[in-house]
Amino acid sequence: MKCIALNTKMEEVMEAFLAQLGYEIETKEWNEQQEKFQAPIHNAGTCYKTDMFVMRSYYWGDHEDYLDQYNFECPQYDVKCNWYKYYTRGLQIFLPEEKNSYEHLCNMFIDCLNSIKGGYEIDRRGRRI
Repeated sequence: MKCIALNTKMEEVMEAFLAQLGYEIETKEWNEQQEKFQAPIHNAGTCYKTDMFVMRSYYWGDHEDYLDQYNFECPQYDVKCNWYKYYTRGLQIFLPEEKNSYEHLCNMFIDCLNSIKGGYEIDRRGRRI
């Protein structure tokens, strides 16, 4: 899969999605553990995995097993992202050209949010079900 050239608005949408996922991860971890957890978008060396996606901090090392891992992967939607240190620096988005649409990214985002929330679902308009 190659990194496709998205328009600037699509990149901004993906950055906003990643920021919101990071916020939701931190909120859930605080509510459940009562300890501060920095989401992987902040380059804290953390990893967060649900049944829908995996998010990893930027990897600084040179161990071959970790060099080829993406910072964000959502296999069900065939979307992968890499960034340099922080999610807003050098964001690269990998997805098939036929899936290069706002609708595809929005559906992925809703499903990723639902996988974090766990206790309830959100419909396609952002309302609790």
